[in-house]
Amino acid sequence: MAEKPDLLAQLAAKFPKKIESSLSKGGVKLTYIPVSSVIARANEVLGFDWSYQVMSTHRDDDWIIAHVRVTVTNGEGCSMRDGFGGQQIKHTRAGAILDLGHEHKGAVSDALKKALQAFGVALYLASDESLESTFDTAAGPERGVPSPPSTSGPAATPSEEGVGDELKKLAARAKDMGVTPAGLRSVASEVLDRPVKKASDIKTHAEIEAINASFDTLEELAAAPKENGQ
Repeated sequence: MAEKPDLLAQLAAKFPKKIESSLSKGGVKLTYIPVSSVIARANEVLGFDWSYQVMSTHRDDDWIIAHVRVTVTNGEGCSMRDGFGGQQIKHTRAGAILDLGHEHKGAVSDALKKALQAFGVALYLASDESLESTFDTAAGPERGVPSPPSTSGPAATPSEEGVGDELKKLAARAKDMGVTPAGLRSVASEVLDRPVKKASDIKTHAEIEAINASFDTLEELAAAPKENGQ
């Protein structure tokens, strides 16, 4: 298929800043675009003339690796692009796997974004590997402002650097999705299998990623009827 320049330009158009999130990973600040926004861009520009196939997923030590192939078609033929993505398996403090299904979904989402990036979607962010599966952010308190760490009672485990900023990001995302602060804390408590009453109860980026994966799922489920033409 010979891709039309106008379609390529539409696919490659920059996303609104309001949907971008930032996350520090390995000492590098990355820009994150939710998979739902990437899929929405493909649907908007290509309609039903695109599809993707999960070629494979496998576990490699503490990672789930996925291979996804995106196919774009028109009356002249088709073009295919492959993407590979990974998601690190997250564990509770007791050592149990949080949700292996989420890790498979995260790896597939990562690979799908990489494949669509090859068609131009968010390609402008490629220099900072922004489409890496750095799932958004985690639960915050009322009004999206994280509470300071407790200075009384038993010593709390120090939060990782940058967690506070990511908590604010998810609080804003939850608000946009219509999720109340109480609902946000409820999701966090369910995912982490322990009570989450305030932002400072979230300590690590791994916990943040696990919580945010649930919100990715909610967004995908909400978008599914439109994507299926219902």
